[in-house]
Amino acid sequence: MKRVSRMKASIYVHFLLLAGLTGSVREAMAQARPDTVPLQLQHYSSRLAAFRKAPVTVGKTMFLGDDVVERGNWRRMLKDSTVVQRGISGDNTFGVLHRLDEAARFKPAKLIIHVGANDLARGVPVARVLENLFSLVGQAHARVPNAPVVVMSLLPVNAAVKNFPTWHARDEDIRELNGQLKKYQEIIRYTFVDMYTPLLDQQNSLHTAYTTDGVHLNPAGYQVLLEQLKKLKLL
Repeated sequence: MKRVSRMKASIYVHFLLLAGLTGSVREAMAQARPDTVPLQLQHYSSRLAAFRKAPVTVGKTMFLGDDVVERGNWRRMLKDSTVVQRGISGDNTFGVLHRLDEAARFKPAKLIIHVGANDLARGVPVARVLENLFSLVGQAHARVPNAPVVVMSLLPVNAAVKNFPTWHARDEDIRELNGQLKKYQEIIRYTFVDMYTPLLDQQNSLHTAYTTDGVHLNPAGYQVLLEQLKKLKLL
């Protein structure tokens, strides 16, 4: 019950302080607490530097987030070279908030987000991850008012798969976060897409047909994500 109360309190604070959260997020990044820093900090820094040097193409679909975004060849899958890919493997909600200004330069026509699993893997509470995601959506609306925001659910995992990573989010936390994201989509103004359920096997784990290591997706897994987005006419 205490956990639920803290989550509700975080949501309430979000509504009151949304406009002023940018500074606090950057302060959190500056503190360099282990649970707020992206998992691969050097990779994060080099990717962000490359993003900042890239020419700006205004008004295209943008994918923003973590490993799921970086590893997906969205341009090839969509057969659209104008798609903007802003994924960084190992990134978390703190990192994406920190670099939202860079992404907003493109004034995307649509913003599709996947992030949060790496936060959970580092032990960040579900309520804090949810608060950061709400802040991310709110700041995206403020910077690119006309762009619809789509939030993909976190994906299931399968610990029985060979080469399963030592770090990963607990499935219990993944399901809790997904449930909250679905619940508050109309209030916070984003479209939630359930990517969790279509990837499950009969044991309610990530199906081995869709993964390389029990966490990350293979091409067949990405095809499922693409089909879900198309089914909802989000692409």
